[in-house]
Amino acid sequence: MLFLVGMDSRTTVMGFLFSDLGRLAKPNSMWSSMKVLFWLLLLLLLFFLFVFLHLFLSRLNVIAVGSSCTRQQLP
Repeated sequence: MLFLVGMDSRTTVMGFLFSDLGRLAKPNSMWSSMKVLFWLLLLLLLFFLFVFLHLFLSRLNVIAVGSSCTRQQLP
């Protein structure tokens, strides 16, 4: 957020990404379609990262997932 202060919004990465997030300036514009594609890929990457971390942590029994986290009974 500090990079947006005192600079043109098109010169920063965040300003570039958020410049027309709510509205697409021209439906046939290459930049707006690239932004939509970038956001979809970013969301897909975050989803797969979340799934990978969830499976990895449940494998290590850090988080309990259903009945897969079973404690061994000590004699």
